[in-house]
Amino acid sequence: MTPRYVWKTVCSDMAREDSQLLMEDMKVFIIVKSQLVPCSVCALTRPHKVRYQLLRCSSETCKAATPYDAFQWLGKVLTCQELNRVTIAESGIHETLFREPQQSQLTTRLKDYGREMATQGLKPARIRMGMARRFGLSEVEMPTLRQVQWFISHYTKKTLHRNDDHDEILDQIDQLAYGSQVSDTSPFSFGWGRDVRRKPDVGNGSDEKPFLKVSPKADGALT
Repeated sequence: MTPRYVWKTVCSDMAREDSQLLMEDMKVFIIVKSQLVPCSVCALTRPHKVRYQLLRCSSETCKAATPYDAFQWLGKVLTCQELNRVTIAESGIHETLFREPQQSQLTTRLKDYGREMATQGLKPARIRMGMARRFGLSEVEMPTLRQVQWFISHYTKKTLHRNDDHDEILDQIDQLAYGSQVSDTSPFSFGWGRDVRRKPDVGNGSDEKPFLKVSPKADGALT
């Protein structure tokens, strides 16, 4: 028989950015279920989806307090995919209110920022430093460079369709980027626009932003 839970609303119709701050202040948890279901938490009448996430306490202090019992605390997060508004509810209580030291991790806010900067072509090391400035993080609170590298690599390959050859080509384009220091006889590369680093914006290979680079040869022909 499926257990029935009594849910207590923590927040309702909250902006996603504010809900992220709220969730970061919770005791540690894991997401045990995440799926799209028909939305029933907003006032829109047209059919659309809501992201349903089920959370479960993963606190070591709660586990130590009741080593033979299942964790009682559960969380439920509903994110409307149309309005980007969030409703959070919880069921049960934590076995102890003592908080273990927080380990550095990539929170939802940091992931959103990382995706935005990766789309603009920034490298993981620079993205990590940008996280510290943007959100006022100390060195202890910041995710490790390896965490950022793994996340950005996964995102760019899966979403932006980049691979190792893409990065090598970008490095070559950067080295040959046209500028005041380029002589009249030196080969150079240029694009139709420039990115945040003032380098040629060559796109990412998607239909919306195709990969494009132009480089004149010594005889004046374009490649």
